[in-house]
Amino acid sequence: MNKKNNPTRGYYLAEMFLAKQRAKIASVALLKTKKHEKLLDIGCGSYPYFLEQSYFKRRYGLDPMVDLSARQATLNLYKQSFVGRSLPFTDDYFDAISLLAVAEHLYEADDRLLFKEAHRVLNNGGVFVLTTPAPWTEGLLSFLAKINIVSKEEEAEHKSLLSIKLLKNMLVDAGFSENQITSGYFELGMNQWVSAIKTI
Repeated sequence: MNKKNNPTRGYYLAEMFLAKQRAKIASVALLKTKKHEKLLDIGCGSYPYFLEQSYFKRRYGLDPMVDLSARQATLNLYKQSFVGRSLPFTDDYFDAISLLAVAEHLYEADDRLLFKEAHRVLNNGGVFVLTTPAPWTEGLLSFLAKINIVSKEEEAEHKSLLSIKLLKNMLVDAGFSENQITSGYFELGMNQWVSAIKTI
């Protein structure tokens, strides 16, 4: 894999492995959606690895750092920030939305707005899935960045590491039903995932 095709900024030993693990978790969670037509990956990164691997027919990526030269006929990429802004899509548009290793790069207030926007643009029965490091890993991630295992650039931009309990509460506040939210851990508990189905 060349540096241009990295899922994150910089070139570090574990980045592609971690991207693949997040993609596996998200792919399984998104199987719960009723249709596999339209997927939005918020924070798809400079190189949209998850979108390229996805089984959805129409795939959209949104990220201020996305490399538009990576666009393929099957990808719809938008070079745009999603912080403090509405998503540029109509209500009930997507069957699924992913937010992989993004929530930790935003302040809690921005995450809350983004979750509300995700709920708005998901259709009934649509699935929202996110992954984020577990709160206890803050010091470990800093160490791994220093020894070039994970991206220094990405780790330096972490603004909040949120617990599963808080993430669930935020999703309920965004409009998701508590009984439609599931969660778990992966990579020896270092990372966590939360999935929510929109019901009306």
